[in-house]
Amino acid sequence: MSDMVNNIADNVKLAETGLPNANAWMDLLRAKVESEAMNGSSMGALEKLIEQSVKELARPILRYGAQLVADQQEMRCPHCESELLVEEHARERTVNTVFGEIEIKRSYGRCKRCNKRLYPADHTLGLQVRSTASPRVQEISSLAVLRTPAGRAPADVRRMTGLDIGPSTLHREARRQGDRALCLREADGAVWIWNLAENRFQDATHRVDLWHATQHIWAIASGLYGNETPEARQWAHERISWLKRRQDGVLDVINSLHEIRASLDTLTREQCETIDGEIGYFDRHKNRMDYKNGKALDQPLGSGAMESTCAQYPCRFKRTGQFWSLDGDEAFLALQTLHWNERWHLLFPHDRKKE
Repeated sequence: MSDMVNNIADNVKLAETGLPNANAWMDLLRAKVESEAMNGSSMGALEKLIEQSVKELARPILRYGAQLVADQQEMRCPHCESELLVEEHARERTVNTVFGEIEIKRSYGRCKRCNKRLYPADHTLGLQVRSTASPRVQEISSLAVLRTPAGRAPADVRRMTGLDIGPSTLHREARRQGDRALCLREADGAVWIWNLAENRFQDATHRVDLWHATQHIWAIASGLYGNETPEARQWAHERISWLKRRQDGVLDVINSLHEIRASLDTLTREQCETIDGEIGYFDRHKNRMDYKNGKALDQPLGSGAMESTCAQYPCRFKRTGQFWSLDGDEAFLALQTLHWNERWHLLFPHDRKKE
């Protein structure tokens, strides 16, 4: 049986740059399965055998497809679309994929506008700078580290996927995707959440958390009358009541601030700056402070419901023995949020569901 297997294996192998002979490969796999079955192998052992054989068949096919992408890639900057000044052709790169290591050759050039040297094919293929991981390996690493600490994940990854990835590599790849998630978050909400809400949820009701609005009221009161003084409490409670109970309470608050600004001659420069800043704040959000109608409709006036979901994060990030740097914690939080919000495809377009 072993001689027959070796003979068939020789027929599977073609030229180094060619594709495998699928028929010969199937004959080889059948012969291996028959050999294992005759020795009483378990189904699990047969599954592993077939899985490994499929990877051996798929690896040259993947290399072929990736090289086709690289060969037909236009030499344009993926960021500004400017034509690149080509500096080198056919530079080789080794990539660790779910089917094993492959090598591809691609060209690179310099973008005069961005002043960067770039590999357009790498961008199209989804390969990250200074990373040997394919997009699927990036994804597997990210999901594994989101579920469990990187030090415990390699064994599970090996059993589930057959990939032998060390803990440092898992952590590094997951962190790299976390940094990408941070960039996506910055792009979505660079002018904070209201621009995102206007862009994505134009027909939704937008409302500033009442607690945040009252904090601004208290800041003004403290600046005018001193912290926790009877005058400050009276002034603040009155205007908070306007916000909660009057139809246009926020406009009343704005008008009262204008009156103070115009009538008081004893205001210090700091007090003037505080009032001017708060007038701007309430004016910007006046259409998001309809608390009276919100309460009448039993709508939430605060973000408590949303904030309560944040309690889910400590299940992963505050486990016993977990230590995080601020940057690392922020990156993995962004990565976890993309996953929970079903926006994983923004990092890994190959994961997008086809309708």
